[in-house]
Amino acid sequence: MYQVLELGLILARCRAYYILTAVLPVCVLSGLNLMVFHVPPGSGEKMTLCVSVLLAYAVYLTSINSFLPSVSDHVSLFSVYLHCMFVLKALTVMATVIVLYLHSTLPKSTIRKQLTKHFSPMPKKYLPDASLADNLE
Repeated sequence: MYQVLELGLILARCRAYYILTAVLPVCVLSGLNLMVFHVPPGSGEKMTLCVSVLLAYAVYLTSINSFLPSVSDHVSLFSVYLHCMFVLKALTVMATVIVLYLHSTLPKSTIRKQLTKHFSPMPKKYLPDASLADNLE
């Protein structure tokens, strides 16, 4: 009597789950990666924070591989983003090593003065007369 069987299937993704398990941790680790540059070099914790963030990101990459498709014709954009962020974190480690090297070997050299002059967030305004600086205080 009936020769056609019709079934309906509705599939939906839970966005909140993917945001909480995939996107949010990457954003937090990226923010921690930027905080490495706010730690003063003399404190001794700059390199520890930098390497800890890199290792946390490496562990997170191994756990996130279960979410990403293993075989596909196209690479997902999230996978490309994760690998680019890993490269940036490795570059951050190298930049931190350079900063700590310059801080420890060249404490009062002209190179440091030039770097501070060019890369300081708030460059100091030099007054031509020292007596004017005393009057301003």
